Amino acid sequence: MMQGHDVMCVFRCAALCWVLLSCPLVNAEQRPEVQVGFTPFPGYAYLNEQGELAGHTVDLARTLLDQAGYSYRLRIMPAARIWVGLADGSIHLWSGVLARPEMAEHVRFVRRDFGRIGLNLYARPGQSLPEWPGGLADTRLITVTNYQYSDEIQVLLGDPQLAVQVVQSASARGALEMLLRGRGDYLLHYRGQVDPLLISRGLEPLPSRLVMNPRIDYMLSRQTSYAEQLQHDLESAYDSLLAQGVELHVTRR
Repeated sequence: MMQGHDVMCVFRCAALCWVLLSCPLVNAEQRPEVQVGFTPFPGYAYLNEQGELAGHTVDLARTLLDQAGYSYRLRIMPAARIWVGLADGSIHLWSGVLARPEMAEHVRFVRRDFGRIGLNLYARPGQSLPEWPGGLADTRLITVTNYQYSDEIQVLLGDPQLAVQVVQSASARGALEMLLRGRGDYLLHYRGQVDPLLISRGLEPLPSRLVMNPRIDYMLSRQTSYAEQLQHDLESAYDSLLAQGVELHVTRR
């Protein structure tokens, strides 16, 4: 039978084990600065007039990392540099639509709902929309340069039987102008960019059809030593913020 001294020793050991198991794998002093990359996306990740990084996905990343207690560095860069950074670990966190399946092996997902961003097919005012995708045969389709729509879309646009003529614009604003001026038959782009442009110009909504509704994700590079802990901390931060009534859907912010 254990004596009082032995009981106290067992109790203290159990308490110490509980504390150790409850502690984060990476404490505040050991946490590295999170390197966050964003691809340019007007309204979601862009440089404002003061040259500061702004936008819905940027603001939400700040909110989550602040809640989780991490320091961070935010940068905007071309998509190609993001892919390389996620693969080699120089970029720790990225937010967007993962349109490249081969990148899935390099990332961990923050397993929470951040909303969806619709990819629409637009027509000019008074113009009827074609069937998707067969009705696009032998038409001129406007897209925006350097945007990753999806592998499925890329295969479709390259299908020789459809013979779609892809006409590219450097910006969503330019693409919309091309459509309205008849320099293409239809426009394929994210409604999160096109619809605000229509509103800003005082135009009525264009005939449109939802083609895809991809999920917006926050993704972590698997090449960092603390990716699992960061994922856990961001998910916990999300849950805490949600309980406080904070809006965490990117498209509603």
